[in-house]
Formats: sequence, structure tokens, C-alpha cells
Amino acid sequence: LRLSVSSRDLSYKIDLSVRDKAVTLHALEGRLFNSDFSVSGDTSFEDPEAIDTDVKGYLAIDVSDLRKVFTDFPGIHQMKPAGRIRSKFELSGDIKDLKTCFIDAKMKADAITLYGLKVEKVSFEYVQEQGVAAVKSLRSSFYGGALSASAAIDWMSTGVPYSVKADAF
Repeated sequence: LRLSVSSRDLSYKIDLSVRDKAVTLHALEGRLFNSDFSVSGDTSFEDPEAIDTDVKGYLAIDVSDLRKVFTDFPGIHQMKPAGRIRSKFELSGDIKDLKTCFIDAKMKADAITLYGLKVEKVSFEYVQEQGVAAVKSLRSSFYGGALSASAAIDWMSTGVPYSVKADAF
């Protein structure tokens, strides 16, 4: 199946195939306002108890687009968001139980502005596997200072499931 849709604010192309109980998304690429996205991968419905998925993609988000998408949320307009976030991700596993999925996500931005405050050189790395999620790194520069943080949470733990480390200088 191939489909292309185009309007003033949204355009996308999708190319997918279905065979037995599996869907292959060869490509879903598009643009919403000034933001771009792309996703591809496979999903299997073979096991009725699970939806096994293996996808990867990227997002390039113009943060000011949030005002256009969330028109019913006045708080978004008050934040006056600006900047561009570039991210890529991989997800594999049973998406009916996201805690057990493997997720690798990375995000970068040269600068993001909210409420008139500008954060620069932003980077974020998140990895999740075998029920443990970790913010491997969160870094940014903010008005002459810097922030560096990491965190982890064990989704399967019954005790204290998290740890956090933050440095500001």
C-alpha cells in the first residue's frame, strides 16, 4: 500500500505491506507545519498476547509548532516555545508492555527557548532494556552555567526503583 497526502500544513507518504499477521512499514515520512518525521519497521500480530514491534525513526521538531498543534492549551502559548529539536529512536519488543521493550532514544538541540529563557547545547540520551530505563545523559548550557544529569529506574523493582545524579556548574 502506498499513499501520499498533501495539504498546506501536513504532508506525508506511507509505504507499507501486510503479509499474514505481520505489517512492514517500509516508510512513513512527512512534515507537519515546520516539523519533519520518519518511521520504518515491522510489527507482528502472530502472538495474540503480544504485539512484537521493531521500529526506528527520527523527528525534527520545530518547538514553536506546539502552539499550532495544541491550540486548546493556553499554557503552551504563554511558554512562547522556540527552537528545533532533532531526535532519533529505536524501539523493539512487545508494545503492549512498554516497560519490557528495548528503547534507544537520542535528542539534540542547539537552543530551546521557553518563557523567554534560553537553554543551549541540549543533549539527551535514553536507553531502556530488560525493564531498566536510564537517562544516560542530559546536558545543557544555561546562561553561562552547565547542567549534567543522569537517572535510572527499574520498572520491575518492588523496592526503591530509581537513582538520580545531577551536577550543575
